[in-house]
Parts: sequence; structure tokens; C-alpha cells
Amino acid sequence: MVPHARPLPKFDRPFRPQESTKQVTRPKSPQLQVDERRARRHAFIR
Repeated sequence: MVPHARPLPKFDRPFRPQESTKQVTRPKSPQLQVDERRARRHAFIR
């Protein structure tokens, strides 16, 4: 395989990605069940 040079950018028409039409993803807190697991482990050990 012969390596090729990268093409020159088109300065008269710069690349601008279109703005997304999707809704913004809102982060949500994970549903951790730490207290329930602790209770189950202590019940299992005894």
C-alpha cells in the first residue's frame, strides 16, 4: 500500500457540520441499590 498525502482543505468552502435536530440528552442519576444489597448480604451471612 502506498501512503497518500492528505487532501488540502477547501478554504473557500470550509466544512461546517449541520446543527443536530435531536433533543439534548439529559443525564439522570443511576438507580443504585446499595442499602438493599447491604441488607441482603448481612441477612445471608448470619
